[in-house]
Amino acid sequence: MLVFSAQSEKSPHIRSEIERAASLDIPLIVFRVDATQPSDRTGFFLARHHWLDGSDGPSQERILSLVAAVRRIYETATGDTRRVTATNRASNRHDVRPKRKGDPVAQETQHRAIGIDIGGSKIRGCVIEFSSDDHPVVSAKEYVVDIKRPISARSVIDQVKAMIAEIYTVEAFGGSPPVGVGIAAAGQVDMRAGVLKFAPALGVRNLSLKSVFTVACPGVDVRVDNDVRCATRCELYLGSGRDFDSFVCIFVGTGVGSGIAIDKKILFGINYCAGEIGHTKIASDGPLCNCGQRGCLEAFVKAGALVDRARAKAIEWKNRGEETMLSEEADKNSPRSIASALEAGDAAAQEIADEVGQKLGVGIANYLNIINPGAIVLGGGIMSGFFMHMSDGVSRGIRGNALSDVANTPIVHSQYSDDGAALGAALLFHPQSPWPFS
Repeated sequence: MLVFSAQSEKSPHIRSEIERAASLDIPLIVFRVDATQPSDRTGFFLARHHWLDGSDGPSQERILSLVAAVRRIYETATGDTRRVTATNRASNRHDVRPKRKGDPVAQETQHRAIGIDIGGSKIRGCVIEFSSDDHPVVSAKEYVVDIKRPISARSVIDQVKAMIAEIYTVEAFGGSPPVGVGIAAAGQVDMRAGVLKFAPALGVRNLSLKSVFTVACPGVDVRVDNDVRCATRCELYLGSGRDFDSFVCIFVGTGVGSGIAIDKKILFGINYCAGEIGHTKIASDGPLCNCGQRGCLEAFVKAGALVDRARAKAIEWKNRGEETMLSEEADKNSPRSIASALEAGDAAAQEIADEVGQKLGVGIANYLNIINPGAIVLGGGIMSGFFMHMSDGVSRGIRGNALSDVANTPIVHSQYSDDGAALGAALLFHPQSPWPFS
């Protein structure tokens, strides 16, 4: 039970306990003793719990409501709908531990999980079934929608809910819900609490995706992780990572993110920020990054940086009297148009690929020097069209900055550049990868 008041709203200890309860699916009875309203952050976590209002003093009715709330929590936890009396309390003593969603008992009858990737421009969904030998089997049906504009957290969440509802129908879950719903989100994620702490693409902070989708998917375990860490998990179980005990996965798209696998396990970090290569510094100055700092690898390599560089390159070539397929107008350039110019042999586009590839190589060299992984897996939307054209520049950036002992580390292309994050979100429920917060 939580006594909620102006004092508890300001207490970091109380907020920590509330978030812990949310991460472990522990039901709370929230008894409000004054008129204080919960903040947005606290409200996300408390929305689905039992609220009792005692702000105007105690009453017989509120005491009865409190008893009823305790009874409902007990019945849900134990599956026992009998009235608890003094004569049978002892026999039920060992059954009062809540049976949390995700426990092995709950997974015996359902072996499918849903994965959702909330990308910068698209939402992707998938279903994975875990067979008797724990080998993940991917559903043949792929779910993809373009995010409607203007982009806002509310509209994206509504679109994700609609996709989950479609998956429930198409995949015929019916009365047998999935073992869980995994959410992959771009940005910094507090995995324990299921909170998207910072998402530049959505323009939000401290959005409790776990609470939002637990309400939308009652009775189903919801887990949230960073999108590239999910893609790394996909490579670990389904892709190139199966051949290596330790590897690093770097995805380049609207941003630059990465995940780290050490001894076949995903590295999270104390604050769940391990692998933020996009915000490592490769220059003392440079374009302003979405994180608010300058000199970040992401500011030089992401899709927007390619487009800006294409416009500058077009102007540069025009001033020299040379022709290029690149446009001087920024709105006429896109990663797709630059990739088309590369395929057509446009020399200016190849210069961009070399320059950006070399910057990426510097970032990779830093990884190699620190971690010494067995391989680097490159993926993401940009790599789909640029991998081969960037390879020489990447190699130069690595050779010029990495120690000789690690400079020859294999660089491989991801097998799941588009749907890796969604697949990895479903793989959050892999039986051989126990969730550390259950």
